[in-house]
Amino acid sequence: MKKNEVKIGERYLAKVSGSVSPVRLDAESPYGGWDGTNLDTGRQVRIKSAQRLRGEFNPYKEDGTMSVALVPADLPGLRQCSFSPDLVSVQP
Repeated sequence: MKKNEVKIGERYLAKVSGSVSPVRLDAESPYGGWDGTNLDTGRQVRIKSAQRLRGEFNPYKEDGTMSVALVPADLPGLRQCSFSPDLVSVQP
């Protein structure tokens, strides 16, 4: 991606610690790049350049179902939870 295409508050796939993970960009870093949250772990990350961003993250499949589990960083206070697919219906 290019720096001018990046938007604060959006979710992107980013290379973090050697693997590609979904990341939400929270703010622009005063040292360059962006401060964000790894949506897999809930940890704070720093993206130093747009080259680490692999594109926008879309958790929905084309049929409207979720392609990933619920994200801990999006649900503060929720650590572990199990849901039955029969009870949860998610629409894009």
